[in-house]
Amino acid sequence: MNRVLACVLGILVASTAFASEYIWPLEQNNGISATFGEFREDHFHAGIDLSTNGETGLPVLAVADGVIFRMKIQKRAYGKALYIRHPNGMVSLYAHLEGYSQELGLQKLYLDQVAQKKTKYVGDIFVEPGIPVKQGQIVAYSGESGAGLPHLHFELRKNEDIAVNPLENGFQDAMDPVPPTFQACFLYPMDHDSAIDGQLETKEIKFNQSQSGFLADSVPVVRGDFLASVSVYDSAAKPYHRGPEKILYGIDDRLIYSIDFDQFSYSEPSAFGLFYDLGKPGVASYEYPIRMAKLVDVHIPFVNKAIAFSTRTLAPGRHSLRIQAIDSNGNISIADLPFIVNQPPSIQLDSVQLAPDAQLIVQATLTDGNQQLNAKGEVEYSIDGGKTFTPFVTSILDLLHQGHFEYRTASPAFNSAHSILIRARAFDGVEYSPYSIAQLRAGKLASTPAHLSGTLQFVPFGDAIQVTYEGMTPVAGSLEANVAEPQRSFSMTSSDANTRTALIPAPKLDASYRITIQDRNINVPVHFLTAAKASEIAEGNFHLSFPANSLYSDSFVWTKSLPQKYSRTLPVIGSALQLTPRGTPLNQDATLQFRYSGNVVSPQRLGVYRWDRSTEKWKPLASHMDAPAKTVEAKISYFDLYALILDNVPPVITPIFPKRKTVTSDPTPVFTAGILDAGSDVDDERVTFYIDGKAYAAEYDPDRNTATLKITDSIRKGYHKFSVKAYDFAGNQSRSSITTFRIK
Repeated sequence: MNRVLACVLGILVASTAFASEYIWPLEQNNGISATFGEFREDHFHAGIDLSTNGETGLPVLAVADGVIFRMKIQKRAYGKALYIRHPNGMVSLYAHLEGYSQELGLQKLYLDQVAQKKTKYVGDIFVEPGIPVKQGQIVAYSGESGAGLPHLHFELRKNEDIAVNPLENGFQDAMDPVPPTFQACFLYPMDHDSAIDGQLETKEIKFNQSQSGFLADSVPVVRGDFLASVSVYDSAAKPYHRGPEKILYGIDDRLIYSIDFDQFSYSEPSAFGLFYDLGKPGVASYEYPIRMAKLVDVHIPFVNKAIAFSTRTLAPGRHSLRIQAIDSNGNISIADLPFIVNQPPSIQLDSVQLAPDAQLIVQATLTDGNQQLNAKGEVEYSIDGGKTFTPFVTSILDLLHQGHFEYRTASPAFNSAHSILIRARAFDGVEYSPYSIAQLRAGKLASTPAHLSGTLQFVPFGDAIQVTYEGMTPVAGSLEANVAEPQRSFSMTSSDANTRTALIPAPKLDASYRITIQDRNINVPVHFLTAAKASEIAEGNFHLSFPANSLYSDSFVWTKSLPQKYSRTLPVIGSALQLTPRGTPLNQDATLQFRYSGNVVSPQRLGVYRWDRSTEKWKPLASHMDAPAKTVEAKISYFDLYALILDNVPPVITPIFPKRKTVTSDPTPVFTAGILDAGSDVDDERVTFYIDGKAYAAEYDPDRNTATLKITDSIRKGYHKFSVKAYDFAGNQSRSSITTFRIK
């Protein structure tokens, strides 16, 4: 048994030692559809969701003796909720209820508040004096009020503001014999000295299940510091995908990180979102992407042990990353990800010459990044301008000094070739170096041209700026990227004969940063923000305001305006804004403001939207318009892709019931309509049903995209007309066709 697994068993023994004093909140255990601590974009899931098999009206039981002290009724969120304080100091909460106990007088108490406040959503009702209840007594009935389809949300809290995991405090998931499932791991280089497979981009590694566990589908080469996030979910006897209860992360049998979804502050969870990867790549099938590294030196909910991972502490060669996921019943899954720690080799062309006997002679210096002298050189030439390359055929000759080599090859074609292009790279058995490029023109070594005619581009990566020059023709000689403050030069490397790249550490300033390559300049907007201070970024058509302490640490914030293609529906106004590093969470919301021009038609329909990569759709945010200033703003909680969008699409109403020619003997039928909106969402306060021309306010359920009306007064026998009108939050209106039905 390795040390990581021994630690796992110790945690499990400790968690199962709790003696249960509670009963199940429902008369029958239909399974748990969501577990404690799962991520809900702007909050942690503070309890467990109990399945009701799609039914409503199931009796809800007090899990222990206690006193009912509070009810709360909201339109969304928990809907109808009930709170019981128990003698052991714990509070149990039951949410999404259909109604309250008549016998205890709770339903009457609620209805009295409805009559008094003239709304169904009366908010808090503090029960004074509290109503005593016994364990197992019916206190309410399950429903689907608030957010979500039918289920019972159950919580345990201590001191009322600390949510604790019920499955670690007296409750057991009796329908979970299935261990968690690993889907993928994502590796993120942390800074300009780090790389995954030689790149600064995120590396996705999928897991394949085997008899012994989950195995990675590739072996990445790693250097420097990196983060890792894992997509893992827990199934049960029913096909629910839930979050695991514990995750442990070890390198070479050494535990360096552990997460236990045990408790968090309900009022202000510290460092919320820091270890969930909101900006994960991939498709919607990836669930619960949890970052396995500590980003800042603050307390993070659920994180018990965290050591910053750096390959600099590991010897070059093969290592193993082992991730273990454990559910509430102690079912364990293990995912193994082998990786190689390596520093890449390099090669420098010292001289290139064409001898009279048509021999091409190249002298080069090879350096092994791991200082093990395993690097070999690969040298090739081209006489057709880089279209095809031929390797040198003469073996390597060791010269006087270690690491210095000579390569020779001969061809009669060299004497008549106007240009000979040479490229060389080193290989240490693990990684290739970038190319070194040289060119002979009329037998003479060509220098870098004074004038560059290609394109310059830059891409930010965390604390670095990658600058790329793409030429129309091969670039010979050395090429450097220069910065003025402080004055420094960075050699540019080649991925092919026409392309040169330099990685430049970003300066910690808030200004435009000029990078010069030969006679070309590129200006990079750099924003290094201090966490403790309020700060602003204003570029193009947007303005971004960060309150003090909104960032968890002093950070680079990179902005990029993305031009949008023309669209007749939901057009983007101006440019979309990409904030990176994508997925970076904020401790406090920032304000994103877009400006629009005076020629925008119907500006009241504008709103700020975020691109949701899981659904591949624009998601509306709560927006505020300032018409005189021609601005629209919204609060954002993390870095992502945002845009100002004009909602010119009205809701779609289909189907409706009773449909055309329906005949029923029920004098009080239920009227329904399906309503969908592609933009700012259906305005649930403005859905109106018309029966024989009389208007009724319908109840809209955004979880089902359905509006419903149950009338109480009987409708006379005969023929009647029914239609529906709906608005979205942008003010677009739709009205259904009129259907005729008959009461017999």
